[in-house]
Amino acid sequence: MCKVYKYSELYSTDFMSYFDNKKEVISDIELQSDEYSIDIDKIIAELGIEVIETYFDSHSGKYDADTKKMYVNILEPLPRQRFTKSHELGHFVLKHEGISEREQTPVANAKERAANQFAAELLMPQKLIIKAIDRMAIDYSMTWEELDTLNDEIIITYLAEKLNVSNPAMKYRLINLGVLSI
Repeated sequence: MCKVYKYSELYSTDFMSYFDNKKEVISDIELQSDEYSIDIDKIIAELGIEVIETYFDSHSGKYDADTKKMYVNILEPLPRQRFTKSHELGHFVLKHEGISEREQTPVANAKERAANQFAAELLMPQKLIIKAIDRMAIDYSMTWEELDTLNDEIIITYLAEKLNVSNPAMKYRLINLGVLSI
């Protein structure tokens, strides 16, 4: 029988506070113990944001705070689309006004970095990464110490596949958590 995790078990109280009055609903979303992929679409739906799948030539997505619409480039791989949705959701929960576009100003860059940080924490919470590493140890019949002897790319690829994110996203998250060094 699989254990069920609630999102409230994966995220800190501070992180959950980003969701304001929907915090309780999102806290109660469940993840089976054999699942590792955060349901970004369910979170977005709970927040009443409309997702419009479209085509972009030069970017992955955008969020319009005035209309509560998120635009996602469907030409990109699904793990990239998931990160884009999480990033654009970051603009929403961080209360960035207007339309999120790729401007090159210090304020715009700070907003983009904040949205990226939010997206990484949302899709790859530290507790879920630890759970996936536990699974990797079982799958590879290795201890955590033995996993340390593997090439970083093997670990990154395994975790990225489990959490349904891209390898670069997982690599940066592991670096930011201090698990990998540059």
